[in-house]
Amino acid sequence: MKNKFTIILSVVLSMILTTAINFSIPAVKGMKAFDPSATSLGTAFTYQGRLEKNSQLLDGVACSFQFGLYDVDAGGSPLGSGIQAVDLVLTKGFFTAVIDFGTAFNGDARWLEIATKCPGDADYTIIGRQPLTATPYALYAKAIPLAGSGSAETAARSDHNHWGQSWTGTGTGLSLNVTTGSTYGLYANSNYSDIALGGSSGDIFAGDSTTSRMRLYSNHNILLDLDNDNNSDSNFRILSGDDTDAFSVDETGMVQWKTQKGYLSIPAAAFNPVMDGYDYMVSIYDGVYTYNNSSEWYMTPVQLPDGCTITNVTYYWWDMDAVNNTDVTIYRGTLSSGAVATLISLTSSGAPGNGSSQSTSISNSTIDNSQYSYYIYSRVYISNHLLGVIIEYEYNGPH
Repeated sequence: MKNKFTIILSVVLSMILTTAINFSIPAVKGMKAFDPSATSLGTAFTYQGRLEKNSQLLDGVACSFQFGLYDVDAGGSPLGSGIQAVDLVLTKGFFTAVIDFGTAFNGDARWLEIATKCPGDADYTIIGRQPLTATPYALYAKAIPLAGSGSAETAARSDHNHWGQSWTGTGTGLSLNVTTGSTYGLYANSNYSDIALGGSSGDIFAGDSTTSRMRLYSNHNILLDLDNDNNSDSNFRILSGDDTDAFSVDETGMVQWKTQKGYLSIPAAAFNPVMDGYDYMVSIYDGVYTYNNSSEWYMTPVQLPDGCTITNVTYYWWDMDAVNNTDVTIYRGTLSSGAVATLISLTSSGAPGNGSSQSTSISNSTIDNSQYSYYIYSRVYISNHLLGVIIEYEYNGPH
């Protein structure tokens, strides 16, 4: 008599989550080993059914099953090797088999073909094919088309797309960890690959380690654009370690540098007599001094950066005359008219020996080389020595 097999129970398919469910499955001949103590999600799933033979439920009988996977409901070729479960003991017709087709689930439709062989059967009898739905497609997450290393744990789908989406929250919104130097953590590739920082402020932060760096690189141009409403409200700023501007440019193109302190040292050798016939000497140790004349005048040009501001002047001298003091005066001459203005005058004290005089009270202290020339006049009496002048200034131009 020809045997008639029927699976009358709805098929139940579920993923085996070995870390969440505590159960054991007896070893089944011809099946892949299953370790319930493993911590990773495998590719196996359970198949449960109820088998009738000639309209009778089998109980306490050991039957064997063959499972094949297809991408069509009839005909076609099996996907990969078939699975055989040998000598499964049925309880009132119920049986459970653990099936593993590896990574055969890629998102396309699949059908499961079942064949069974029970005691007294000469060979396996194909029962038919059933469509696989729902849970086994969780395996698709293990075999999605990937970019990068090719594993779902380390790379995203090549067709993964969050275009037009936005996220709101606190803390780090997106964290990228690039482990090699030949790849990009964030890569925008198009003619309009803009990265925009919205809101009232936005930071691009390179980290605070001693090896952190930020690099802007282009084969053509790097453009840093400000708005063009021409009101000087927008600035491109480079800050120093104390959060003050080291360099800034406003939208009108005005450049501002962090104020720096500078010094101009004018030695005695820079001074020349204003007239011929002076009997004087210039020495590294003694400076400028007069031999026979009662007094002599000397001068030297002063060359300071345009736009700087003189903040302090110190005059170094050697005064051996208790009556007459030697002095220096910084003048500003107007190039167009010849008019002269005094910036500062300093004199020696009249006390025998070396000394210095200094002052921070300076008129017309900002240097304007477009209209004026600057120079120092010094009167050196006999027994007095001019040793040199130090001009201290502040400057916020290129350094």
